[in-house]
Amino acid sequence: MAERRGREETDVRHAADMAVRFAEAARHEADAERQGGSEPHLSAIFSEMEQKWDGRFSNPMKLSENKDWIDYCRALGRDRGILTRPN
Repeated sequence: MAERRGREETDVRHAADMAVRFAEAARHEADAERQGGSEPHLSAIFSEMEQKWDGRFSNPMKLSENKDWIDYCRALGRDRGILTRPN
């Protein structure tokens, strides 16, 4: 979606890289909690959330709620050492 909105290629790549890092952190957390065989569970969640967020970002009625979730994810990413840039 960012590419369609004319975002810089480096920003698009960074967002994709951060998505991978969040997914890796989720796998690590599941392993730390000894949730053996968590990959099928995580794959289903990732797929569901990808569809959900694709729809959310295209819906102007969700802008305020999206901002709250983005702020939460940003804080979580900083706390867990996932995010590598300030914004």
